Amino acid sequence: MVLAATAIRPSEAFAFGAMFARAPSSAVVRAAGGVARSAEEDARLQQKLAAIQNAEQERFSAERGSTPAVRKTPMEKLKIVLFGRKIVPGSTEPSSAGPYVLPEPVHEHPLVAAPPGFCAPTMRPLRVTGDLRTLLSAVVALFVRLWAGCFVSGWRPRLSWRRPPSGTYAMKLGPLYLTDSSHVTKGELARPTAPLILYEFDSSPFCRKVRDACTQLDLAVDIRPCPGAGHAPPTFFGDEHLRLHGRRTVPFLLDTGRKVALYESEDIVAYLYRTYGPGDAHVPFTCKGTFALISAGTAAIVRGMPSDHLQVDARADNHLMRPLTLYGYEGSPFVHPVREKLCSLGLPHTVIPCGRGSARRSELAARTGQPFQVPYLVDPNTGVEMGESIEIRMYLDRAYTTSGYTPLRGGSYLSDLT
Repeated sequence: MVLAATAIRPSEAFAFGAMFARAPSSAVVRAAGGVARSAEEDARLQQKLAAIQNAEQERFSAERGSTPAVRKTPMEKLKIVLFGRKIVPGSTEPSSAGPYVLPEPVHEHPLVAAPPGFCAPTMRPLRVTGDLRTLLSAVVALFVRLWAGCFVSGWRPRLSWRRPPSGTYAMKLGPLYLTDSSHVTKGELARPTAPLILYEFDSSPFCRKVRDACTQLDLAVDIRPCPGAGHAPPTFFGDEHLRLHGRRTVPFLLDTGRKVALYESEDIVAYLYRTYGPGDAHVPFTCKGTFALISAGTAAIVRGMPSDHLQVDARADNHLMRPLTLYGYEGSPFVHPVREKLCSLGLPHTVIPCGRGSARRSELAARTGQPFQVPYLVDPNTGVEMGESIEIRMYLDRAYTTSGYTPLRGGSYLSDLT
């Protein structure tokens, strides 16, 4: 995996996964729900999580016939970012098209319940309720990406004194109403006739370009998370991808309506714009070429790459869960940490994009009966529907891990252990 000049077509299998390997240290682990643990309990839990992580790394190294990765210097990491190229042993050389093979549907799902005493939080639009470090780094990442992943293609804002028709999304600004239009709301773009399936992981800069394009084209996508994609210990969806399609390379798109399978982020973005957008000649520079690659990679580094491998206490049956639904958009500093958490837990999920100019903003407001606010999570496994970024991440940790551990006010799981 690499970041390379446009003249070189990178294999996108690894997308930064191993460059920033971390080892647990002596940080204090807080109890789920905010109940304080004793120092002895903290130490025992920390040792258990460290043992799990070490065992996974040893198994992964044995499978690859290599020794555990040695921590790289900052200069070595920079060289990999700019010039590196590597292909998973046993895989084929990169190509645009892959085999069109659909994964088998899951008919039996594990039982999971909402955490004891759980109550969905009150939604508080446009209010910051804590976890400032995560929020600020997500805001910096958004600026690095020049607000890509926030606006639908052809977005046009309009201010009016007149109240819009009932059911139309609008933001009230004093006596004025701000409404949106776009190529999608005007019915100018073709829409998929069947689901789009994307194998990816959140910290990959190549995958981020594809997710930004999906927001810009207002395309819902079924996500099969593959944290690390070959550099971290294998995950179920990474193994499924290898078994069905012969490689661990991500991003990998399956357009089930047109029976198309594609590798390589540049090809996927061009295909989406050509098929469901205004044409591949209109792909913005934020989603193609050297700038897109470097800015997306920098954004991942700014975020600390919290989803570059599977969370060590993620439930082993998370891949069998019914897919969760997340309303949001890639550029939102409140939505992105939730996406990272879903990926690091290996949970299948469907992202319903709600960028500026999306028709789905009205849909979400009608569903909640409240002013538009994202992220909004719908969990068919427990029946929970909820908003608020921090509370969603805490809920996911408590419901979909074996330890029930969660940072007291959200945040990155692994950064709290290191």
